[in-house]
Amino acid sequence: MTERSELQLAERSQRALAVLYSISVACRGQIEFHPIFAAITNELRSLFDFDACFIAVCDPQHSGMFSAALMIDEDLSSYEEQTVYGSLTGSLVTTRTPLLFGDLEAEQSHARVSTFMFGNTQKHSRAWMGVPLLLAEQAVGVLSLQSYQPHSYDKRDVDLLQQVGNLAAVVIENATLGQAQRALSARLSNQVATRNRQLDTLSDLAAEMVRSRPLKDLLQEALNRIVNLFGFDAGIIRLIDAPHNELAVAADYGMPADYLARRQRIPMAGTILGRVIAENRASAVGTEYAIGLRDHGLMFQSILSVPMRVGTQVLGGMSLFCTEPRHFSQEETDVVLALANQVAIAIENARLFAERDRKVAELTALGTIAGAASTSLELGPLLRQVHSALSELLPLDAFSMVVFDPDRNIITDGISIDEGEEYSYWRRQVPPPDSLTAWVLQNQQPLHFANLADEIDRYPLLARRHVVGSGRHAVSWLGVPLLNRESRSIGVIAVQSYKPAMFNARDVSLLLGVAGQVSLHVQNIMLLKRRERQIRELDAIGQISQHVSAASSLNTMLRPVYEVLQSVTGASSFVLLICEPERFRIRHAYVIDGGEEVSQVWPEGRPPPGSLTTWILTNRQTLVFDDLHTQHDELRAIGVQPYVYGSDDRPRSWAGVPLLDAASRPIGVIVLQHSKGYQYDHQTVELLNQVASHISLGIQKAELYAESVTRVEQELAIARQIQSNLFPHSLPRVAGLAIAARCLPARETGGDFYDCMLLDYAAQGGLLALMVGDASGKSVPGAMLMAIARSIARSEARDHVEAAAVLTETNRLVALDVPRGSFVALNYATIQMTDANQWRVSLASAGQIAPILRRRSGRLVELLPPGPAFPLGIALETEYEVIETNLNVGDTLVFLTDGLIEAHNANREMFGFERFEQIVRDSGRSTPEELVDILITAVTTFIGDMPQHDDMTVMVVQVGR
Repeated sequence: MTERSELQLAERSQRALAVLYSISVACRGQIEFHPIFAAITNELRSLFDFDACFIAVCDPQHSGMFSAALMIDEDLSSYEEQTVYGSLTGSLVTTRTPLLFGDLEAEQSHARVSTFMFGNTQKHSRAWMGVPLLLAEQAVGVLSLQSYQPHSYDKRDVDLLQQVGNLAAVVIENATLGQAQRALSARLSNQVATRNRQLDTLSDLAAEMVRSRPLKDLLQEALNRIVNLFGFDAGIIRLIDAPHNELAVAADYGMPADYLARRQRIPMAGTILGRVIAENRASAVGTEYAIGLRDHGLMFQSILSVPMRVGTQVLGGMSLFCTEPRHFSQEETDVVLALANQVAIAIENARLFAERDRKVAELTALGTIAGAASTSLELGPLLRQVHSALSELLPLDAFSMVVFDPDRNIITDGISIDEGEEYSYWRRQVPPPDSLTAWVLQNQQPLHFANLADEIDRYPLLARRHVVGSGRHAVSWLGVPLLNRESRSIGVIAVQSYKPAMFNARDVSLLLGVAGQVSLHVQNIMLLKRRERQIRELDAIGQISQHVSAASSLNTMLRPVYEVLQSVTGASSFVLLICEPERFRIRHAYVIDGGEEVSQVWPEGRPPPGSLTTWILTNRQTLVFDDLHTQHDELRAIGVQPYVYGSDDRPRSWAGVPLLDAASRPIGVIVLQHSKGYQYDHQTVELLNQVASHISLGIQKAELYAESVTRVEQELAIARQIQSNLFPHSLPRVAGLAIAARCLPARETGGDFYDCMLLDYAAQGGLLALMVGDASGKSVPGAMLMAIARSIARSEARDHVEAAAVLTETNRLVALDVPRGSFVALNYATIQMTDANQWRVSLASAGQIAPILRRRSGRLVELLPPGPAFPLGIALETEYEVIETNLNVGDTLVFLTDGLIEAHNANREMFGFERFEQIVRDSGRSTPEELVDILITAVTTFIGDMPQHDDMTVMVVQVGR
């Protein structure tokens, strides 16, 4: 070796020392492999020329694996974890001896090694050297350098690289120790945190468990916390049911629904939790029980079961489940056991709280019932309040309460609430003799069943099956009587459940206390109801008296009588029969069934022999039946058969009284009947007797009124006939003109009129005179005034050619003859031909609606004369004026009275001018007769069912086309 070479080696040794120092400084305190590898490879570049570098650390847990490796190939760098040994790097680890290849391609096959390609795979390494990272004869990693040029390294390079590798081994070991220390610290911190969470949970649970809350909520919250704290997958808490030697579910978390449905209760004997409770110690079981768990639908691999105890008393147990195999440490088991004991304390506290709350709730319920009873004037709200109060205290599914009338032996009122739904309960009927309610009423003492199906055989007279509203069979049942001041039964309060043994002796005592309080208020309400009934019936009699007094006919009198009686008695059928005395031939029959009037009830014209109605007429006495279906002996005793009115072919309740005239002769019968039994009593009969006396007087009054009405109708018919003769029997025929007219009186006679006549004046040729008038007043007065005005106007028309003169003279005579305040509105017109195709109309108006002239083009013209337009009879000296215009072929002239325009419909809308003018405007192709029909039809359709308010008159004149 030359002197220069020795100098270069000395310099290189100096650089090596500097590199080792720099690596030590750069990696001091570093515990992550990637930055360590990067620092080492960076310093190696000052010692060696290399194209690729590989540095890795062995994984002590997995043979043949590097836990971390840094690979550098020229500009490419890759850091990977968990990579397998290569052939060369694996040899370095196993032999703990450096390797040197001058030309890897030439020596590879001879050395029987394969290379691991990384980085730029297009270039192949030629020179290769690698050393193990040794620490006390143990290889903890490898370091290799590669060059694309052969023979780039020699033995001295390998020795220098080994020195760097030995330092790298120390640095890596320090990093490994740092990582281990960090992991240990993390585990210790995690254990401390876990223990703190456990202690916090234990503390929080202890604080939470002493709160006054529902036991179910407490247990569920405790189980949720425990399962989440220890990372279990599911859990269940069961409490001991000592009488049945069973364990019942009190809380669950993550348990399958079908399992809970089948295993709500399990036996103490033969179960894991039962053994844990019996031995009073915790038990952890593993996969050997997995097959047995699957039989119950549970796919768990591990179970930890602990008892829940307070002192020496075990109240139940808790089981926690994992889906994977799990080892339970003693420390973990002890914490779970401590938590379970806190839950047991909560159970005991909850029971004490429940006892206290029960006493408070009982006092509150009694106070609530007392308050409701003192303020409620109806039985319904009181019964519902009793149900609401008891629902807070008793585990009831159904509640029933009936009020009993001991005198009539029927239930007068009642309510049944079954799982929140309300049902009626035996109202207005005798309680079934084989019912539990009937037994309590008869024996006047409580009746209690823990399991009705098993215990009912002790009472052979009672039915085997007992249901309320929903139709389900009762299991637990408890009923107590309501007793009045005379110690007679006036009702029953009953509660039931669809589970066994839900009521105990304490519940019996509570229900008796409630019954004692409620019975007092029931009596007060019954007294109040009787008083209110008397008031309603007196009011009904007063209303009926008013209806009878105001009615002028039987038809107008009887319907209101029925409606009042129906509102008071609730009758579904009502019969009022009026007949001849002695012979009982029916003169009038009024039958209502279900609100509808029924005809042809007695086809023979008299009540059938042997009927209840005939018996009342014959004996002049009242009859009342609670239930015709069951009172056969009473019917046979008086020798009658019930006769049916209307569609109800099986009436049950029935009450009837006779109608007597002034001579005490029977002239009819009032009958009420109902499809339900026990609807009427003797107070109902007394009401009917009072009504019958009023109707008897009303019948006599109606007969007298009918006679007077007949006379008036005859007189009105004569007046209408006379008035109809005043209208033209036919309209004159005038060549070139078509005329149509109609008058619809609002009553038998009216004040509207029209007239049309031909006047022959030599000077003027033929004149057609038209008049349309409306006399004030209706019926006979209006008709009389109309006749006077028409006669005077016709007479003046023959004396005067000018239309204005006719009205002026007619007004003077009408004003002198008619009563003060009476008047007549009248339009008077004359029409005369002026040439072969044209006519001229002259119109004077005395307060009547202006006629409408429709030109052939469709344009409408209102013919309104100038000057005064007072109706006839208002002012004695009135000078009327005329308006004149020509009429051409196709023109139509429409006269009308205000009855058409002012017609109203049910919505109080007026027919009005707009509708009238639109019809006239659209009538271009209509004849006068057709136009009259169209107008009258439009108005009558518009008013519909409303009565006609005023007379309606329309006249149409059309010039021929």
